[in-house]
Amino acid sequence: MIRLVVALAAEAKPLIHHYGLSAEPGSYLWYRSDCMSLVVSGTGKRAAAAATAYLHAKTGESPFAAWLNFGVAGHRSRLPGDLVVAHTVTDRGSGQRWYPTRLSGPPLEAVEVATVEQPETVFTDDAVFDMEASGFYSTALRFSTTELVQTLKLVSDNRTTSFERLTAARVRDLSAEALESVVSFVEHLLGLAAILSAPPLDLEPFRERFRLTATQGRKLARLLARWRILEPNAERTPTHFVGARNASEWIARLEDRLRRLAWEQPL
Repeated sequence: MIRLVVALAAEAKPLIHHYGLSAEPGSYLWYRSDCMSLVVSGTGKRAAAAATAYLHAKTGESPFAAWLNFGVAGHRSRLPGDLVVAHTVTDRGSGQRWYPTRLSGPPLEAVEVATVEQPETVFTDDAVFDMEASGFYSTALRFSTTELVQTLKLVSDNRTTSFERLTAARVRDLSAEALESVVSFVEHLLGLAAILSAPPLDLEPFRERFRLTATQGRKLARLLARWRILEPNAERTPTHFVGARNASEWIARLEDRLRRLAWEQPL
């Protein structure tokens, strides 16, 4: 299942219709089907964080849950209707930054998404500005892995098209026009979640070479699951341990490899 967090009901309507989501009772406006749940958070990073935690509580624990924040945002020059994916999420209030793993998949341009307290009107830099991404991302990352926590933003306003002119109908129409691309991205995330949820790789080659502790075994299993996503065409058993003197050194090498792969992946 994939969990979607959107700020506005108008953003959600095309997705609700496409996936046949049914309304559920609760403190938030939220919907679900067999493959998806969606919550309407309201605007602001605190609202997004609270709604993300709420959706997690309602849908239950899952070791590899896919999470997606989708919604409108502003940019100084991009045209309304331009759909982008975050390679960086920045909270402009606190200065905190997060770096979603860059995924192969639908050809969307990767950008910085800057979360601000009020709608942006000056656009002093090239970021896409929203009000929810940092609250969503910092919360959803507690429930899943960085590959499966992603942010899509749909440009709705710029320096010449003010956010003040946005109506619910306009937001709904923009979301409907982007629906095919959003659905493609959702399907890609669901596919990655299925890979991560598959039976773990055999750890025997590593146990034969190194004496793994229980903690190292669990950590290695998680790293190898990520490796299957980031290096899917590589051999079944990674050979990054060649030359490593012990399990700790080999795990550190694999972690470094995964960090580099996460940044190098094209979008």
